[in-house]
Amino acid sequence: MANDKETRPGQDDGGNAHALPVLTHAPADDPALRAARDESPRLGGLAPKLAIIVAVIASAIAGALWWQYRQFYVELASVDEFLRDNIDDLRGNLRRVDDDVGALENIVGLGAADISTQRGEFEALVSELRALDRRVEALQGGRLDARDTWLREQAEYYLVLANTELALGRRVGNAIEALELADDLLRDIGDPGLLDVRAAIAGERQALRALALPDLDGLAVTLRSLAERVPDLPMRATNPDPYSAGEAGLDEVEPGLARLWASTKAALASIIRIEKQDAQIGPLLTEAERRVARRQLELELASARAAVLAGRQEEFRASLVAADLILSRDFDQSAEAIGEARGQLSTLVVIDLAPALPDISESLLLLRAARGGD
Repeated sequence: MANDKETRPGQDDGGNAHALPVLTHAPADDPALRAARDESPRLGGLAPKLAIIVAVIASAIAGALWWQYRQFYVELASVDEFLRDNIDDLRGNLRRVDDDVGALENIVGLGAADISTQRGEFEALVSELRALDRRVEALQGGRLDARDTWLREQAEYYLVLANTELALGRRVGNAIEALELADDLLRDIGDPGLLDVRAAIAGERQALRALALPDLDGLAVTLRSLAERVPDLPMRATNPDPYSAGEAGLDEVEPGLARLWASTKAALASIIRIEKQDAQIGPLLTEAERRVARRQLELELASARAAVLAGRQEEFRASLVAADLILSRDFDQSAEAIGEARGQLSTLVVIDLAPALPDISESLLLLRAARGGD
């Protein structure tokens, strides 16, 4: 049955075979094809994830930098406000010191004028007394006790002058000199009835010489020398070693990536660092606070010096106590210079600028009583 012959691919109707390309297909469960199909979607999803991670890291860095700059400017604003307040206080203190210096200059000027006036009056009185002595000696048949009377008057004047110098000016040296002049005049009179007066004068001179008066000029020089040493006195460390961030502190690092890295490194290092400190550690000082502390110490020492020159005891002690407080609070207590400065302040604070003066009015009262008895 020739018509029913099956025609196969690759054969013509005549049954001749000719070459046709043969297409071969790999099996569906080939491992290489399956791996390729699995890898293709995985690579396609990795790139977006990496982009998201990079964006998150960039956002974190930008946020950290923004926070650092914000903290830096907030701290800078607080320091500026603190400095303005302290500058106002310092200006007020300087004005008070200027007022005190002006008042002292006025007092010194008035004292010099008074001394000059008293000296002129005294010299005029001495000249008058000498002229009267010559007239009395030239008189014949006059009263024999005229010279003694004038010598008593002159001795009384010196006793009054001694009491005035001591009570009003606290000038012990002038008072002693006036007592000696009065005693010389009473010795020239040679009246046994005045021995009690001379004995009282001797006791008063001894009491004045035994009086322990402070060297006010020396105190002022000591305070000025201490104030000149203030810029060189060592202050306590800005960053104590147990809390330091390394050789360079964070304050010395410019804001930015370098400061972020330094703060991160210090934070990681401090996680596992534990140390025991026996010494008490005070609050950290900024550079502005260090300058203010030095300036306040100089002002307290200047105020103490002005109080010495004016003889104000309470202000003198208050200024020295305040200066010692600043030294103990803001300066290095382990330094020898600080110990020496505090030792000087502890010695000065107990000094009495105006000790109690002895009473030298007994000789004057006795002389006046002897004159009344005559």
